[in-house]
Amino acid sequence: MRRPSRLRAPILMAAPVLGVAHPALADDPAAIEALRATIAAQQRSLEAQAALLEQQRQAIAALDRKLDALAGPDPAPSDPTPAAFAGPGLKVAGYVQTDALYFPKARTGEAEDLLLPRLINTTSAAASRDRSRLSARASRLSLEARWPTAPVPLRAVVEFDFFGQAPATAQAQTNGYEPRLRQAYVELGPGRDAWSLTLGQTWSAFADPESYGPFYNASPFGAVFVRQAQIRYTRWLDPDTRLFVSVENPQGEIAGAGGEAFDTWPDLVVGGRIDRGWGHVQVSGLLRAIQESPPDDRALGWGLMLSSVLRPGFASDDRLRAQVSGGRGVGRYISDLGAGFDGVVETDGAVRTRPVLALSANYQHAWSPRWRSALGLSAVEVDAPPSSAVTTATLAEDVRGTRVITANLVFSPVTALDLAAEITLGEKEDGLGRRARARLYRLSSRLSF
Repeated sequence: MRRPSRLRAPILMAAPVLGVAHPALADDPAAIEALRATIAAQQRSLEAQAALLEQQRQAIAALDRKLDALAGPDPAPSDPTPAAFAGPGLKVAGYVQTDALYFPKARTGEAEDLLLPRLINTTSAAASRDRSRLSARASRLSLEARWPTAPVPLRAVVEFDFFGQAPATAQAQTNGYEPRLRQAYVELGPGRDAWSLTLGQTWSAFADPESYGPFYNASPFGAVFVRQAQIRYTRWLDPDTRLFVSVENPQGEIAGAGGEAFDTWPDLVVGGRIDRGWGHVQVSGLLRAIQESPPDDRALGWGLMLSSVLRPGFASDDRLRAQVSGGRGVGRYISDLGAGFDGVVETDGAVRTRPVLALSANYQHAWSPRWRSALGLSAVEVDAPPSSAVTTATLAEDVRGTRVITANLVFSPVTALDLAAEITLGEKEDGLGRRARARLYRLSSRLSF
């Protein structure tokens, strides 16, 4: 390809310059003609090289078109079909916990692997003996799968520990304990950006597990403590404020002269939570229908829960946690009580709910990056059942109130490992006004993963 306009201009400009630089050439026509011939030859050589470069560019372009044809068309920028639903990302988490337990003056019927206030034996004639145990039942395993590329963000969680029903010979040879399902749920939705829907078994919306103390007993004290199947809708007003409504497994627990509890309606929980830099506050309300058959009577149960976790401004790693809950017919939701404390059936067949009030508070202090300690206090009060619904025998097994104090010291040589020394003092008052105390000394190791 010829480009005369680009090459002739500098040649024409070079000629007079050469003439000025070498005056002898201006008087020698033959020398000038020889110079012009040399310049013309150089021009032809440059034009030939330009043509060769153009041919090479065209060859490269043709090769690119062939490669594009072999690769096929580009994929669509966004494909909403299930084919774009990539496989889940799987996360395995949990911890291995080993406990060395010592119960001084333990009595018959009391728990062997943890302290449960409702099981403290108040019978003065009950024999007491020291008891020691080594256990790994509190170890925990959870699996979480996420599908971030799904049309709607989706995740599933399954979690187990080993506080299932213990066989009679659990500690005879292999120390075998049955796994217990803690959580199994699916959560879908954009979450903090807008909304989420939770389907399955997880913490009740009436509970706030973040307000439990940082202790090593498998159950907290004086707090709402329930995991159950539910359908929960959560709406975020902003990333730090949310409202929720949950329909949950009812499971009425009634003690007395009646028969079997029949739950016609699920429990209903509504509430909200606010998170800020200083911590969070949560409030939840509960409504439930408690029914017994025979004689087919029912009563309305209700409850309120207020909880908070605060970060003191003077110590960024410290935490103050507190929870207060109460109502009528909500006994099974309280950790110190459990089954049989929602209500009673009187001799005339009427169902009567029982009022209950529970309080808990604890403070965690970090002495250094590796050392920390916590102190917790709790109390539960239950109104006495109607006199027509109880006997001396049932009063002896009843719970009128509990008190618990827990303190620990924890050393973390590395981030994932906790070595803890903990003491728990518990007291129970039964329906006859008798009181008894129990102590638990614990050395625990917990390696999280």
